[in-house]
Amino acid sequence: MRKLFILLFAALPCFTAMAQENDGKEWSPSGWSAVTYNYYLNVPDGMLSSGVGLDFCLFEYQINPHSNTIFSVGLLDLIFDWRFLKTDLQFADDGSVGPIQIKDANATLFDLGFSFPIGITQRLGRNISASLFAAPGIAWVNYRNTYSTDLVKHSDIFTPRKGGTGFRLDVKAAVWFDFGGVFLRYQPIAFTPKGQEKKVQTISAGLAFRF
Repeated sequence: MRKLFILLFAALPCFTAMAQENDGKEWSPSGWSAVTYNYYLNVPDGMLSSGVGLDFCLFEYQINPHSNTIFSVGLLDLIFDWRFLKTDLQFADDGSVGPIQIKDANATLFDLGFSFPIGITQRLGRNISASLFAAPGIAWVNYRNTYSTDLVKHSDIFTPRKGGTGFRLDVKAAVWFDFGGVFLRYQPIAFTPKGQEKKVQTISAGLAFRF
């Protein structure tokens, strides 16, 4: 996975150079980012329903069939989601949730996604527009347990052998006011925790910024 991201970031200057060579009418090296509060559905016992997320679309290809309409495809879209367990619980090696006999223990599930958002943006006024995206992709899950024993802090990070990597689908919407806006995201297809049949779906709301 590390080699994949090194390759992607190394290719970014090439994409930018291609954009500069174009006349600017169809190719645009634009992007956007969002910070969200996440609410999770179908969480396993012991996991909190709330969390946080970040969404970075670093590069976006745009086509303008009409002066008020933009079709786009995101080429470098990264999604980071953090989910938390209740205090004094931890993840086992297989990803299941269980108690820990140590006080002040914390556990976090980190979901890193890479997707290709396909969207449409419609201008509604001089400085107002609205966007809708469907973003298929893939994501990696890892678990982190943090606890202290004898004044020594421990941090264990691991990835489950099964279910750690999988397909994701996000539906995103935004209302833009100049370079800022309100951002919404729904993830109906996500990961399935150990010992559970239903997927943990995500509903997100937050603020977004264009660059």
